[in-house]
Amino acid sequence: MSDVAHEGRTVLYVSHNLASVQQLCRRVIWLSSGLLEMDANTPVVISSYLYRADRLADIDIAKRQDRTGKGDVRLIG
Repeated sequence: MSDVAHEGRTVLYVSHNLASVQQLCRRVIWLSSGLLEMDANTPVVISSYLYRADRLADIDIAKRQDRTGKGDVRLIG
């Protein structure tokens, strides 16, 4: 993958594996629910993504408003 990207081609790489994204990509587009969150160089986007994840982890799961689904199963702790 890295060799192809460095041949002057554009490669669309979709992943949640931040280590591989960091290794393979110079620019990252972060999408959330199909909407553009950020388009910047890799370290900036990864840092912002991890910051948001860390902030969400601090909120009691029963009080989170960003969760979706039919409600058949609900995690509260």
